[in-house]
Amino acid sequence: MTKDLQDLKLEGEIMDSKLYRLIYATDASVYKKYPLAVATPRSVSDIQKLVAFVSEKGIPIIPR
Repeated sequence: MTKDLQDLKLEGEIMDSKLYRLIYATDASVYKKYPLAVATPRSVSDIQKLVAFVSEKGIPIIPR
């Protein structure tokens, strides 16, 4: 799945290491949900590509 994300050719980054997934697994609550990857878009185009990708694959997206 993250290989497909890498193929999007974003200006920003896609990070799927265990460390980044752990860092972004929690918010201000007690719940922990590990993401498939962490994206840091740098442009409107990046956001459009990410939203189209997750919509096509049926993957939820959580903005932070």
